[in-house]
Amino acid sequence: TGLAVCLKNSGIGVGLPDTGRVILEVRDGKVRIRTGAACIGQGMATMATQVLCETTGLTADKVFVERPDT
Repeated sequence: TGLAVCLKNSGIGVGLPDTGRVILEVRDGKVRIRTGAACIGQGMATMATQVLCETTGLTADKVFVERPDT
């Protein structure tokens, strides 16, 4: 078994390198993921949670993804 995820930047940008940033806040055994990446239906919060859980061994109930506020 395994986990596969990907993110395709379809329809944005002009072909130049794209960068991003994430802040991980660890408090009381839980992790908050803060990112400015906007989700438009591609499941970014689910993907970020799965990657963090797979990498750290934490369970999903210990992870909170803070959605950007525009």
